[in-house]
Amino acid sequence: MKKFVKTLIFTGVSGALLAQTDSNNLQPVVIKENRLEVKNIANSLLVLKAANFNLQAHKSVADVLGQVSGMDMRQRGPVGVQTDVSIRGGSFDQTQILWNGLKLNDAQTGHHNMNLPFPTEAIENIVISKNSAARKYGLNAYSGYINLVTQVPKQNIVYGGFMAGDYGLWAAHLGVSFRRNKWGHHISFKNTESNGYTTNTDFKTKEIFYQTEYKKGNYQLDIFGGYAERAFSARGFYVPNSTEFETTKSGFVGVKNKYKVGNFTFLAQGYYRNHDDNYIYLRANPSAFTNQHYTNTYGTELHATYSSKLGITGLGFEWRQENLNSYNYSGNVRKAQLGNRSRQINGFFVEHQFVFYKNQITVTPGFYTNLLNGSSFDLFPGFDFTYKAMRIITFFGSVDKAMRLPTYTDLFYSGSTNIGNAQLVAEQSINSEIGVEYKRNNYNLAISYFNKNSNNTIDWAKQADSLKWQPLNINHVQTDGLDMAFNYFTKGILNKFSIGYTYIDMQLVNTENYKSRYALSNLKHQLIISVSLKLPYQFLLTTSFRHIERVVLVDYQLLDARLNWRYKALTAFVDVSNILDKKYLEAGYAPMPGTWSSAGIQFKINYKK
Repeated sequence: MKKFVKTLIFTGVSGALLAQTDSNNLQPVVIKENRLEVKNIANSLLVLKAANFNLQAHKSVADVLGQVSGMDMRQRGPVGVQTDVSIRGGSFDQTQILWNGLKLNDAQTGHHNMNLPFPTEAIENIVISKNSAARKYGLNAYSGYINLVTQVPKQNIVYGGFMAGDYGLWAAHLGVSFRRNKWGHHISFKNTESNGYTTNTDFKTKEIFYQTEYKKGNYQLDIFGGYAERAFSARGFYVPNSTEFETTKSGFVGVKNKYKVGNFTFLAQGYYRNHDDNYIYLRANPSAFTNQHYTNTYGTELHATYSSKLGITGLGFEWRQENLNSYNYSGNVRKAQLGNRSRQINGFFVEHQFVFYKNQITVTPGFYTNLLNGSSFDLFPGFDFTYKAMRIITFFGSVDKAMRLPTYTDLFYSGSTNIGNAQLVAEQSINSEIGVEYKRNNYNLAISYFNKNSNNTIDWAKQADSLKWQPLNINHVQTDGLDMAFNYFTKGILNKFSIGYTYIDMQLVNTENYKSRYALSNLKHQLIISVSLKLPYQFLLTTSFRHIERVVLVDYQLLDARLNWRYKALTAFVDVSNILDKKYLEAGYAPMPGTWSSAGIQFKINYKK
């Protein structure tokens, strides 16, 4: 492994940066975290602009994120029906999902973390950290985080669209934003349906979103919320060749108050998330076996920053409550499944951003402390740095400690082939990364090496003579890898060309003889090549090729394309995904669709009051 790493480093191929701009210029990007503003982005922190979403063949947020190297979006069904998120080899429970900096993770299971309570069209941009972020967002930002940012547009806008395609697919969305006095409002609706691409793969989804903001002087208030329903056939999601069916309902409300006084900035925010999960084993006979899980999560956070000659100091406190009621129905007999559970999480965090040597060096140390149920105390320190050696070369690095709590499914699930483990302890890791970026006006290239040493890693496993899978704390997992990319922009026919590559080497150390279900199902090699061509008469052709190779499962290659045509406020498009008609699995036992074509039209109109 070390020889392989050194060889690749010295080739000069590079990359930890993808899609940081919304134009053909690599302009500086500022990310507004809950406490500190990150101005010098030169590590595994990425920004995907919504303006670029429509340039790619996609039907969901999962499809957009799947174009980023190091991101393994393991879909059990298309169009965002259910997606397991893996970052740099991490499990689907190890990524923190955020909406405007507020936590969306499901305490029942990470399978529902991407059940987003709002449509894709409401998103302004997506911020991704491909490294541990416990220092910023506490527990469960173990392998990184995805922050989905929605905003109220500055203009008054009416937008919408319709899409139809193979397998009875159709989707329609409509949204409007407007401002009056110091208030701004944004509301959006979307409905998507499909008959399914094979037996028992049909689905229906409904999503609604609303956000309002109020600005006056140094004060800003944001209130946002959403609701989503998903009803889908779940063939192979958990059991091979099954007739499973599942319905989920997700609701979320968040409030953020921000106020500036001199050199101080104060942020008070709160949120509530409700999630219902109804799982039916035999679709035609629900009474045979049905699970119903109801989770209610709410929390508050207080943040403060202070700017001085020594830099920016940020600190904060969080309080989070996770409640679960879970039942099983078999033969019309009701029994406790995961049971009635609750836990309380308190956290305190501090960090300071130092800037040295004519703003060329930035160092940000900090720590997060956690108190679970008023008794279990943990400390998670870390720091990151950037050094702008010259105008076009930046070195970067980070070291962090992280922790991930077991989900309620890990702890208490009981089924015919799976059983929980109430004796599980939290998994912990030390994460590090170092790299270099070279950036010019119309291209950039970078390379980063990352390492994760995990202790008490939670993995569903079983001994050779056991019939049931059970989560266990594996002694130690070591992960080494490379994240590389090259981006080139022009104003000619070749609008954009990019290559992204991720290599992951994950090793189980000092483990007993057992069969692993998830720990070694990670990516090993991932190659992503995308090309955008500007054609005559306002046509734009974007193609994407992905080579996916995992430690287990069969390797596969995916080729997608979108042809866009734009005229004033209208955009028409044709999508073709999986052009090579590959047969493949990403998660569970669910076969993914072959070639899938769709077409649609969108409009966006600015209007005056």
